[in-house]
Amino acid sequence: MAEWKWQSAPGVVARENDETYHCDLLVVGGGMGGVAAALAASTQGATVILTEPTLWLGGQMTSQGVSALDEHQHIESFGGTRSYYRLREGIRQFYKEKHRLTAPAAANPHLNPGNGWVSRLCFEPRAALAVLAEMLRPHLEAGRLQVFYGTVPIAVHRRGRRVEHVTFRQRLTAAQAEAAKSGRLATPGPAQEKGVRAADPSVPSWLLSAEEAAAAGYRSVEFTVVPKMVIDASELGDLLPLAGLPYVTGAESKEETGEPHAKEKAHPDWVQSFTYTFAVEYRPGEDHRLPKPEGYEERRDRQPYTFRLWYGEQVGWQTYRMFEKSPSGWPLPFWTYRRLIDRANFVPDPEFPNDIAMINWPGNDFRDGNLIDQSPEQQREVHRQAKLLSLGFLYWLQTEAPRDDGGQGYPELRLRPDVMGSEDGLSQFPYIRESRRIRALKTIVEQEISAAFQPGPRAAHYTDTAGIGFYPIDIHPGGGETDPATATTRPFEIPLGALIPEEVDNFLAGAKNIGTTHITNGAYRLHPVEWNIGETAGLLAAYCLETGYRPADIRNTPGLLRRFQGLLVGAGIPLYWFVDIPPGHPAFVALHRLAALGVIPGDPEVDIAARELAFHPDEPVELATFDSWLARARRLFPELGLDDLAREALARELFPQGRLYPELLPEELDRPLTRAELAERLYRALLPSLESVELSDSAG
Repeated sequence: MAEWKWQSAPGVVARENDETYHCDLLVVGGGMGGVAAALAASTQGATVILTEPTLWLGGQMTSQGVSALDEHQHIESFGGTRSYYRLREGIRQFYKEKHRLTAPAAANPHLNPGNGWVSRLCFEPRAALAVLAEMLRPHLEAGRLQVFYGTVPIAVHRRGRRVEHVTFRQRLTAAQAEAAKSGRLATPGPAQEKGVRAADPSVPSWLLSAEEAAAAGYRSVEFTVVPKMVIDASELGDLLPLAGLPYVTGAESKEETGEPHAKEKAHPDWVQSFTYTFAVEYRPGEDHRLPKPEGYEERRDRQPYTFRLWYGEQVGWQTYRMFEKSPSGWPLPFWTYRRLIDRANFVPDPEFPNDIAMINWPGNDFRDGNLIDQSPEQQREVHRQAKLLSLGFLYWLQTEAPRDDGGQGYPELRLRPDVMGSEDGLSQFPYIRESRRIRALKTIVEQEISAAFQPGPRAAHYTDTAGIGFYPIDIHPGGGETDPATATTRPFEIPLGALIPEEVDNFLAGAKNIGTTHITNGAYRLHPVEWNIGETAGLLAAYCLETGYRPADIRNTPGLLRRFQGLLVGAGIPLYWFVDIPPGHPAFVALHRLAALGVIPGDPEVDIAARELAFHPDEPVELATFDSWLARARRLFPELGLDDLAREALARELFPQGRLYPELLPEELDRPLTRAELAERLYRALLPSLESVELSDSAG
């Protein structure tokens, strides 16, 4: 990265009540999706206001503490957007430039600072904050982007199918305001601990009453934003009820979604559990036990706090150890599951004398309530109970967890509030797995992504594909739901229609609030997918601002959709699962646009790319494959006039001597055409016709 000018992206402090700000795009929520949306739209030249309730941008990888990225086995080479890879590489560079790594760690292109075994990239949240600040820096310095920390929406004015303006409350202490303006790390002030015992969780600042906030030293200011477009990228879909938009919560019924594993009856309160994560350092020979949290024994027995987990009928019960593998070799140690810092990666460093691990485990998943559609008083109590649950789990680890060497408890575990940037040592915001979900133009259902219903190498293809993702359906039960649910998926796409609500024209979903179900949300909620969702939403908002079209127009008009998909691939967003065609590949644009159109891959009988995730770009093309691609183009786009004569003419263009492979070696080559070369030629030959169709499609 550059000179690491800031620790965190600088923010704006609202000056006085009733001030009004104008912008092209308002992004509510500075999590993974919100930051990606703001970055994408700013890159297109839009003016953007980004609001965030906590003091850190980054959502699940920073303020929510899950800085061990939940990704997939292909991620080091494929499966994220270009900007997501820039984020990942920046985090690695942060440690290479700011710390003394061992020679093997410094030479490792896939450096994992924590060497956690559940993730290929584990790190401290502050590393991501610095990288995000550098990624946003050109737009902040140019004045295109403004960030408001400590800010929550309190009212939405909607007129018909448009959101006119949004009213916010910003609440910061003087120290937080100064830190935010200067780009230094801001942390919650002592107000949140005022008058409570060390083990008693504090109340989030946005839930304090006006009197409590004032007494604790917070300055509260209300202001209005008048945007042309709005993206709700908040963790819980905060704008949906304020704007009066229809939305879904919890588990839908089988009748509503048609999903085989949906519940017979809808349960709106069965929202996935959320988690207050925390970081601990292992300090041998020391005692860092907390005071016993309120209600500890009851939570210990009911949760329960345990290293023994149920993995379904095929695997059964598995018991973890703290630092050692199971005698069978699996499961691997609890400690290294989401370890953020492996001291073995670093030359002896006073900053990292010991390992640091982040704890996100069934033991601190809060299942006994949720934060959606609750009164402020109810939310305060849910936060309090969830924090007590997490502190109780830490107390259990310190006092009762079975030791690898016999005995009970690891008092050597020291809570690290500085890692989470909080006074109580817990994440600034709970790790949210499920949000309110918009009633979208397209709702993604189980059958479209589950391996049980998709026999091929990929999930269902959407003609409006706007990105990709891959993660199992992973449901952490909450409410009355009792058992965790997991299901294997195929690598899937993100349909554009899932980001577009039915009842409003200048509003998009940009995070976990897209058109999924309770089931499919379990696969679309993870770091790289949420980033892709937000980035696509930001580009769509900018495209609407540039062209004057509504999001639904772009999604529903073939020509406009094709143009927008061209913008997406130009920005480095994959539209299809070709694991050997990442954003940097020379044929990336051609292959992903052809795949989005449905021209490639060809029929499974003749095209290897239809039978596996790889495209095999450098292998010689076969005539049967070419025929299959052309037949698909003719069938899918009859308006292009790809009749037999056109096929022959196109073949002559693709194979200059007029003879088809394998007989032909084109005169400019001394070898057969490769699959990528032929696909690129086909793309170039089709593009003028497609552009012509686009113009006629989009007229008026």
